[in-house]
Amino acid sequence: MEVFSQQFILSRDADHTIDGFERWRLSDWHFSAGNGLRVATHFHDRLALNIAVLGIAVDKNDIVLDSTTLAAATAKMKDYGEVAKYLSECAGRYAFVLIDTQNARIYGDPGNTLGFVFDIDTGTVGSTLHLTINRRIIANDDYPLAYPAAINAGPRFAFGHTADARVKRPLGNHYLDLHSLETHRFWPTESTVLEVSEDDTAAEEAAVETFFERHQSVIATLAKSFTPTILPLSGGRETRLLLAAALENRDDVDFMFSHVTNWATSLDVAVARLMASAVGRDMTTINGKDAVQELADAGGIMQMREAAKFSRGFRPRAAPIADSTLAVTQMVPEGGILLRGYTTDLLKAVLWERGINRYGNGEPHDRRHGLKMLFLTGNDRSKGLQKYGQYSEEPWFLNAYGEWMETLPVSARGRIYDFQFMEQFQAHGHGESLYSNTRNFYMGPGNDRAIYAAAVSLPPVRRRKLVYHARILKRYATALSEIPYNNDIKLLSEQERDDAGLEFPTNFK
Repeated sequence: MEVFSQQFILSRDADHTIDGFERWRLSDWHFSAGNGLRVATHFHDRLALNIAVLGIAVDKNDIVLDSTTLAAATAKMKDYGEVAKYLSECAGRYAFVLIDTQNARIYGDPGNTLGFVFDIDTGTVGSTLHLTINRRIIANDDYPLAYPAAINAGPRFAFGHTADARVKRPLGNHYLDLHSLETHRFWPTESTVLEVSEDDTAAEEAAVETFFERHQSVIATLAKSFTPTILPLSGGRETRLLLAAALENRDDVDFMFSHVTNWATSLDVAVARLMASAVGRDMTTINGKDAVQELADAGGIMQMREAAKFSRGFRPRAAPIADSTLAVTQMVPEGGILLRGYTTDLLKAVLWERGINRYGNGEPHDRRHGLKMLFLTGNDRSKGLQKYGQYSEEPWFLNAYGEWMETLPVSARGRIYDFQFMEQFQAHGHGESLYSNTRNFYMGPGNDRAIYAAAVSLPPVRRRKLVYHARILKRYATALSEIPYNNDIKLLSEQERDDAGLEFPTNFK
């Protein structure tokens, strides 16, 4: 089924699969996956180790893992731990399974963006809820916001909860032990460098270089390995960093586009056109309204809505995802990969907000503010709090947040906002939502633990002031450094926009 084409199932039950999935045997486990998900497998004879890598993983040497390269890379490794460490240091959107005579585990990428959940009764693991169970959903009465989260009404799941009381989601940087069905943190460790002093210029520069140059090498590898490679452009900071990182290999990027559905996104298109022109590339503008009409004329709107809901594991009564959002995804070339910049949010200390002041004053982390910055009642915080209450004051949430905090090593305690972005926001967000985009394989090239550690280590005050964005563009992509962002052009008059050469889509100016 196309709706589950990029998803997988891992079960002890050979019959727990769906028609059309390819099947593999991993020791006592039966693994199956859709034809839109890359799978690399290898049995390591010397270690008696079954290895499966799902999705797209680029190792530290900029090699895309397939069954051949996986076998070669792990041939001389000494033990289970060395293989796990090697695979955990890859960039991309992936998960991997390691099963030997003693251990059986599944690991995810840093944000678990190739998400998976597991049934604590059967031990079955699946990409999403509907693939993991073959029974009716058992309502989750433990999580206070479970029902509105399950029907896509605004609130979000967190702390490993799902719509089903017996199905849990591992958070980022935790592996699932397939024997005990317990999750365990494996990164970061106490030795991971996660803080750079504002006075240590050399260390700061090294972190910036690691962050950006690893982006460059991963994008170069991906663009040479996958066709089409697609890069969306907008007026924000994330796609500009990706374009800057792709600059040396921009001719290997097959398709660049921006999309417009309203006045706000028309700003994105205007800025994106300046960026494309600055680097000498063509860019396609996709009109979301036209895309919806095209699908409606073809009779595909209802099918698209239902497929998007089920691919993400929503309950049948869930509110639909916006038609224009879904329709745009159908207007790009089919296949290959689509690069997303969500992993660069750490470079602007995205969830810190008022936490910056407490950090600067040497005050301890405020759990209540940390909870607020998870936006568990939805993106519109004011509206969500009015409807669902001050969840950040409730003991259940405070206890759950505290228990998660306690899993962080001391080395990470000064960067709690960053790790909640990685481990909570991404696992419960992109780990679910990216499955609805089956036309292409969506991934963040910066989803890499070396990149995350470098970004997190930089002083949050400077990140919040966007110092490093400016520094990177000035050093690596001068042509992009002077182009305004969409927030800048909101303040310009119509004449000033014309003078700046901003070209808006028709009917959206």
